[in-house]
Amino acid sequence: MDPARQERIARELRELADKNYRAIYHLIHSYIGGDPDEAEDLTLQTFENAFASYHRFRGEADVRTWVFRIAINVCKNRIRQKQTRRRFEALSLDATFGGDSEDDTSAMDVPDVSQSPTRIAEGRELREILRAGIRKLPADYREVLLLKLQDFSYKEIADMLDCTVETVKSRLFRSRVALKQLVGGYVDEAD
Repeated sequence: MDPARQERIARELRELADKNYRAIYHLIHSYIGGDPDEAEDLTLQTFENAFASYHRFRGEADVRTWVFRIAINVCKNRIRQKQTRRRFEALSLDATFGGDSEDDTSAMDVPDVSQSPTRIAEGRELREILRAGIRKLPADYREVLLLKLQDFSYKEIADMLDCTVETVKSRLFRSRVALKQLVGGYVDEAD
């Protein structure tokens, strides 16, 4: 690869890291189930992987799209590692599950002080219900939904997931239907 192109891609990656670190963190945080420390580790790993392999970037997609694809792959790999580890480890009866402790907070849980404490609590509860529902979605549906929530276009998502735009639209529709089925009872009760 020509040195000028390498420097351009490296500069784009540095700018991308500066501008999109939080967005990639939130994508990973939602994808893996809400452990802030693990999301931070995986976000750093995403950028490390991107910097280490930028020389293989072919330029067929936008650099931002390429890095978000790396983030998804990092998440998939971590989930596979956890599943493999669980097969070989004995389950502790004292273990907590899924990072659902009351101390688990995220950057997205910044309360609006103009709201009443009751509305703030209801909002937190609804966010947790939605997060739990998203975690239960099949991986294909979860990926598309989380990327769309990051405001990527159908084409960008298709590029990241190496599928067609029609597949993205279909998975997004199905993910929304599945999520509504998973959390519909909770949401309807809140109205």
